Amino acid sequence: MLKPIYAVLFALIFLMLRIQTTGADESTPKDSPLPTVRETTLAALPDGYQIIPESIKISPDWRKVAFAAYSDHTHNIVQTNNQTSPVYYALRPNMPIWSPDNQKYAYIAYKNKTEAVVIVNGKDIGNFENADNFIFDPSGTQFAFRAQKNNRQFTVVDGNPGTPYDGILVKDNFAFSPDGKRFIYVAVKNKACVAVAGGREEPLEFNFITDVKFSPDSANYAYKARAEKKAMKEKWRVVKNGAPEPIYDKIFDIIFSYDSKHMAYAAIKDRQMVMVFDGKEIAEGNMVGFPLFSWDSKRFAYGMAQKNDWFIVLDNEKSTSFDQVYKFQFSLDSKRYSYIAKDGDNWLCSVDGEKGPKFETAIDIFRFSPDSTRFAYAGVNPERSLMITESGPSKEAFTSLGEPYFSLDSRHLVYRAFRVKEQKWTTVLDGKEFGKKYYGIGQYLFSPDSKHLAFPATMSADQSLMVVDGVEECADQKFKILGDPTFSPDGNYIIYHARAGEEKWHLIINGRVLPETYGGFYKGTSIVFDSPTSFHTLGFKPGGKEFVMIDVEIPDNFPKLQSGLK
Repeated sequence: MLKPIYAVLFALIFLMLRIQTTGADESTPKDSPLPTVRETTLAALPDGYQIIPESIKISPDWRKVAFAAYSDHTHNIVQTNNQTSPVYYALRPNMPIWSPDNQKYAYIAYKNKTEAVVIVNGKDIGNFENADNFIFDPSGTQFAFRAQKNNRQFTVVDGNPGTPYDGILVKDNFAFSPDGKRFIYVAVKNKACVAVAGGREEPLEFNFITDVKFSPDSANYAYKARAEKKAMKEKWRVVKNGAPEPIYDKIFDIIFSYDSKHMAYAAIKDRQMVMVFDGKEIAEGNMVGFPLFSWDSKRFAYGMAQKNDWFIVLDNEKSTSFDQVYKFQFSLDSKRYSYIAKDGDNWLCSVDGEKGPKFETAIDIFRFSPDSTRFAYAGVNPERSLMITESGPSKEAFTSLGEPYFSLDSRHLVYRAFRVKEQKWTTVLDGKEFGKKYYGIGQYLFSPDSKHLAFPATMSADQSLMVVDGVEECADQKFKILGDPTFSPDGNYIIYHARAGEEKWHLIINGRVLPETYGGFYKGTSIVFDSPTSFHTLGFKPGGKEFVMIDVEIPDNFPKLQSGLK
């Protein structure tokens, strides 16, 4: 029997606030009107079969489910909603899969030890000696996979087989463009590698090819090609749109700018490292790397070391020298930047070129606010940590600090903090301790309108609760596990799953426990709002053999969240 697993990782919308009690939202009154709940059975496990847990796949819209099941080692099926496949000798691992547009499912199965079949939406695409690496394009309208017949390998795109080759290299070499209009792969021909782009084999042959990448606008592609390998010595070059760039001893990750107009990579040349920007070497040093474009693509930065001095190079200008630099990042508006550096025996964070306070142990979890005007990070000394913001260090030091979260409107900052003497975590909201202390505090979640803050908290080993705007929901229910909370788009409702006991799970809306009981919700299960007052989720009934779609309509007179943040 499958056990329910703690539902999906919280939506990380940066957020947190300060309470304003405009209506004492202790919990939704028990005599309030109940939402309308409609349940639809999606898929039931056939008798005599057991589900392969890791095969369970939910469609991106969370309205369809597919999974593989077995009765013994040579009797396997795929169940897709209420459709059961034929019985197969074996199934490919990590199958089935869903297309990004929710319209298609696919899997690869074996009729026997030597005959593979590829199925897309129940249709047999063909029989092969073997098949693998099935992918959908980003739109979900096309698909491709590698197949084999007569000991020759080839690609199949939308059911159309390509040219047979000695081999097809799929690792980092098998991709659709972001717009789905182009497909590129690498083939082995006469002991050499060639790239095949848009169905056409490029004239250049190489010893090896890897790291095929498209630009965000799909207009450009590039890959790393090994031109020569003798003993321990290798020669590499980048090929962009079929045209080779200069040769280097080694080439690191290729990156495109977000507007697709530029391309950069670090390389090794004559025991030195160089930064290559649009095909030209722009810097040389003992170490050069970590290239990064700003979000608007107008700025470019990278790290660089000359002898024992490290720098950040931004817009062709060097920073102050340090003993080490790392974790450079741009703000969302691309106007600001930060990085962490080691200066002697201490660590510091530099924001827009201004050095922050020094710490002995580490600098951790830097974040800009969504509007880029604010920032926060943790500075760590032995047994003493401070949260640093644009206003300076926090007033009090703690033994340990959690990551900072900003509200979407950037007005509020929240994080959790720990004191050894109390052995509990407290919430710090806008510089002040907020609410009660708990043995454990999960991730913070702000509502989309930034008016509400929620987080799960642990009271004891066998009791968890949800704290919404400082109010403990369902504190008298003794729930053992809580799923991730989800706010409605307008911020009027907060919904989550809660486990009351073995195979006894409920949905909770604004602190009101709905009477319907479920066997559980699998890891990754989400709550999806279809409108401000309706949502759906997917669970299973007691016994773990029947998946059910749960559609919920919240009535207009159902109490809304009354508490809020200032």
